[in-house]
Amino acid sequence: MEVRGGWTVAGVYEDNDVSAFKTRVKRPEFEHLMEDLERGFLDGLVAYDLDRFARQPLDLERSIRIFDSRNLVFTTCSQTSTSPPQMATMARIVVAFANKSSMDTSRRVRRKHLELVQTGVPTGGWRPFGYLADRRTLDAREAQLIRQASSDVIAGVGLHTICRRWNDAVLSSRAAEWLRGLQARPRRPSAPGQLRRRRRA
Repeated sequence: MEVRGGWTVAGVYEDNDVSAFKTRVKRPEFEHLMEDLERGFLDGLVAYDLDRFARQPLDLERSIRIFDSRNLVFTTCSQTSTSPPQMATMARIVVAFANKSSMDTSRRVRRKHLELVQTGVPTGGWRPFGYLADRRTLDAREAQLIRQASSDVIAGVGLHTICRRWNDAVLSSRAAEWLRGLQARPRRPSAPGQLRRRRRA
């Protein structure tokens, strides 16, 4: 397969459904690509768009350093090359705006989730065991199982025994069997309806 300029495709690097904005998220294929570029396995790169390639200035600067040191070619479907200095400057501007756009979106989403929590509106995910589909109304049968299990745990009944009883009575809200891992669930903030927020330094 060939692309513009008569290049031959040596490999395809895809990180589907992996954020290029979140700094704590590892992009395995991106890292693989950077390694192959540094080791000289590739002569250049064609990306769909620059903001699909990088949304963090640090990632962009890292790639520019590699491309400059090895005189590689970088281009996208919209033709933004980092090879000439002026193109690298334009790439920095594009990524800076893409980064700001992602930050704005993230801020709006966090604000909306906080608003929903403060008003008691469920925010998606699987139906919590013990509640009906509206995620607010107790399911009488499941709620009674939870109350009984709480009393049994206090009385010293083993979790394996409780799991067997629950599997005989009802499946989980995900239609799966109960496992001993249910011991961790009551400790989660979502169980009593609490919201745990990570404080930023």
